[in-house]
Amino acid sequence: MEEIEGRKVYIVTGNKSQTVNVCDSSNVEGQYDWKIRIEDNEKFVDYSMVNTQKQGTVENLIKYLISKHDGKLEPTNHDHEWIERARKVIETCINEFVQEFIEHPYLHRVEHSLHMRLYSILRSQPLFDKHYPMANGEIFTQPIHKEWPETYPRENNTKRKDDNKNTRRGNFDLVILSPVQIKKCTPALFDEGRLIPPFIIEMGLNYGEDHLDQDKEKLENSKVMYGFLIHLERNTSNTVLNEEYIESKEKYTKNNTIKVAYAKIDGNEKYTKMIKSTY
Repeated sequence: MEEIEGRKVYIVTGNKSQTVNVCDSSNVEGQYDWKIRIEDNEKFVDYSMVNTQKQGTVENLIKYLISKHDGKLEPTNHDHEWIERARKVIETCINEFVQEFIEHPYLHRVEHSLHMRLYSILRSQPLFDKHYPMANGEIFTQPIHKEWPETYPRENNTKRKDDNKNTRRGNFDLVILSPVQIKKCTPALFDEGRLIPPFIIEMGLNYGEDHLDQDKEKLENSKVMYGFLIHLERNTSNTVLNEEYIESKEKYTKNNTIKVAYAKIDGNEKYTKMIKSTY
């Protein structure tokens, strides 16, 4: 354990990742204001490295871990109450969105327009229709974002020409950040997409099994706290998803982290699978 600006710092190292945890003002282990996760074991830190930052500030330590060790800000236990409230609201909004698609499947021509429709439904909720200050207290942002960078690059993403290992991150369709995360984030870290969203939503229109499986892989690779897969189908002649396959995807909900919603229109036949709440 080390201390910076009177805050205790604990390092927890696992087989695949490491977290550097900075206590809140109570200085009780487990009660953290900041939690920075490092995935590359070649960039893991130890207490001696933390000690070299002691002449600086907590903010400088976080910048150091993010810029030099590819750290990313995770939600902390202080986010828990808000996240639980948000989860219920998101699930309700997704079910409303799916029901609207069943009733009016041609309100939107393309998938990106559907993204924005779900965005508007989410934004209509008082919990998400707010602006929150970033770390400097002068710049504000909102919780909902489109095209947020993936938390970690995937093996099958295109490698950069000048890189020996894959460092390219794709983008998530929609994410929702917590107010506590936002308040600890600098504009620079925000621009780089260094926050780990507690909620991630991926969507597909008239795609088959491969697309759904790729979206699943995308969420699992980024170790999502709560992920939602939404797949919509309308009067397509292609061989796409079927009800049995969608129902089998409930295995995605291991540890209640990923849930699937589905809507299918085929002439007069309609099929829906709503988000199942477990609270």
